[in-house]
Amino acid sequence: MLRTYRTEDPVADAERYIADQERQLRKYPTCSCCGEPITTETCINIHGVFYHPACVEAHYEEPTEDYIE
Repeated sequence: MLRTYRTEDPVADAERYIADQERQLRKYPTCSCCGEPITTETCINIHGVFYHPACVEAHYEEPTEDYIE
């Protein structure tokens, strides 16, 4: 859970808030395709390699018809 900071220094408060957000994001698995944290409810795990579902769809999914002779 992220903390709320309210002091007399709004810049320091914002920096602490951003640092907390970054710490939270490091807890999530990282997409091997785009390198971003996977914060969605689901991810694709292929032999321990994690992907966003959208990355798989955009970069690896192809119609079967392309391979039918």
